[in-house]
Amino acid sequence: SVVSRDSGRLFFLIAALNDMDVLACDIQNAYLNAPTKEKVWFRGGKEMGPDEGKVIIIVRALYGLKSSGARFRDHLAQTLRDAGFAGCKADPDVWLRPAMKPNGDRVYEYALCYVDDVIFQGLDPKKFMAMLSMVYTLKEGSVQEPEHYLGADIRRHELAGGHMAWALSSDTYVKRAVEEVERELALVGKMLKKKVVSPLASGYCPELDASPELDEKRSSYYASLMGVLRWIIELGRIDIIVEVGLLSRFQACPREGHLDQMFHVFAYLKKYNRSALVFDWTEAWLKESLFK
Repeated sequence: SVVSRDSGRLFFLIAALNDMDVLACDIQNAYLNAPTKEKVWFRGGKEMGPDEGKVIIIVRALYGLKSSGARFRDHLAQTLRDAGFAGCKADPDVWLRPAMKPNGDRVYEYALCYVDDVIFQGLDPKKFMAMLSMVYTLKEGSVQEPEHYLGADIRRHELAGGHMAWALSSDTYVKRAVEEVERELALVGKMLKKKVVSPLASGYCPELDASPELDEKRSSYYASLMGVLRWIIELGRIDIIVEVGLLSRFQACPREGHLDQMFHVFAYLKKYNRSALVFDWTEAWLKESLFK
């Protein structure tokens, strides 16, 4: 079960709109909770003590079996159904159930599942976590307001007027990505530029670049960096989306100039390393579009 990033963003926006508390948890040894449908057995060795030589039949979804992921997803889905949740048609890993606030407002409570990570918003998140803990063992200390989700940093952000909203940022991921690029550059005696004001160098046109083509190894490295940058965009750094899109057109045959500009993007991220996507629910147009 892998919930989509779009669902994650909407989740935090709806939590603010409905003034819902949010808690997250991590299920320990998740797969072992589910029975397996695979027919697997082995003969016990010396480690089995008095059962040495006996035929041992596997009945739980052990890590490493082909269908264990699907079996745990089915098990978790049934647990949520028993708790009154229904799967969302748009995203099968988003679960919702109707609820009513003390003031009579009708709302939905939501649970998002990413393999063994579950995040919930509702009237009583602690009660939901207690329900899960009756079925699964939750990792110690994992039941808390989310600080990280789907690779992004999650935090509360104060809006004008004292209202609170959720914010998503890529700060931690960007920091680690920049550090990794700097390590690679240090191996060849280079470093990122310090004076950068934009994602690409001023006046640079990637389609006009006539520098030598990259060899196979550096072409592969170019593609890996492109994947990192695209993920950073998904985590909220939309300020580099145009420049990364331009450079992505040349993945089939990148040139040295394209790679240099890729490093320029990372230099820009290093300098401008504080950015967040705030889910501002106070905008009038947003309220009207969601609650027509």
